[in-house]
Amino acid sequence: VIRTAAVMGQPTEGALLALGMKMDLDDINNTYVRTKEIPFSSEQKWMAVKCALKNQDQEDIYFMKGAFKEVMQHCTMFNNGGIALPLTPQQKASYTQEEKCMGSLGLRVLALASGPELGRLTFLGLVGIIDPPREGVRE
Repeated sequence: VIRTAAVMGQPTEGALLALGMKMDLDDINNTYVRTKEIPFSSEQKWMAVKCALKNQDQEDIYFMKGAFKEVMQHCTMFNNGGIALPLTPQQKASYTQEEKCMGSLGLRVLALASGPELGRLTFLGLVGIIDPPREGVRE
């Protein structure tokens, strides 16, 4: 939740919320209603929500975020300027290289995907979050 320019709650969620606002996606909460949540676990390293469009009879959609490798296992397509295209080995290699580059810069990298089923998601992109060490953590 963002109140008077201060983020309250989990830092990752706050960073993603701020990103969405910068991309003019802050009204998206009024577009969808959450119908199911698959919570994050350290074993699966991703979380997903299933949503339905408000006031419309369309297929429900999953939104997933998590570790790059695990999210990519659920993707068969990638987003190319709003058009879903088949996710080729070459495209996967390109995204893998980008994820490694972002990680080498010290960013915590999350992958984002969406689609009608967990095994048929469209890869949306990578998000790099500055995640400084917490107080008391040895360098």
